[in-house]
Amino acid sequence: MDSENVMNKTLSIIKFIVIVTLLYGVISLSFRYIPFLSRYDHLVIITDSMDPVIEVGEVILIDKKLEISDIKVNHIYAFYVDVNNDDKEEIVVHYIDEISKNGEQLIFKTRPEISDQQDSWTIQERDIIGEYKFGIPKIGKGLLFLESGLGKAVIIFDIIVIYLIFGLFKTPKKEPINIFDDEPERYNYK
Repeated sequence: MDSENVMNKTLSIIKFIVIVTLLYGVISLSFRYIPFLSRYDHLVIITDSMDPVIEVGEVILIDKKLEISDIKVNHIYAFYVDVNNDDKEEIVVHYIDEISKNGEQLIFKTRPEISDQQDSWTIQERDIIGEYKFGIPKIGKGLLFLESGLGKAVIIFDIIVIYLIFGLFKTPKKEPINIFDDEPERYNYK
């Protein structure tokens, strides 16, 4: 391959990567800023506390547009709580088991599916992220991998390989044949 072909191949690979990156960006931004889509968030379940209702590796959809007055006992919600008492809040998805008031503030007790016992913590209104709507089983592990650095590298590598494979099967452009190139003076053209 001559240097011009190598340069053209390199430029086309760079264009392809830029287009794929822009598409990814547009899709990501649309989930943040398009009103209907931005009201939902997705979470990947990594523990079995809600099994079998919500299984490990399931991706769940959470409705973030939530009125506190609409929170009901025995419904599933996502919320922030310091599970390990290490001053780091994690996201937990459990049932609301009890609602009480402390002055004007609502206090919520939660429980997992795997136990009838309430969780040791209490949460407040500000801790609740949203209500569980539905889940998609078995794709969460793949999404967690794709979000990792290795997963992103694998995606980029795969895209490049697929592009190169399609490039191998692409028929090269043929140059038009000019019958006058052999003897230009004979046909009197310049």
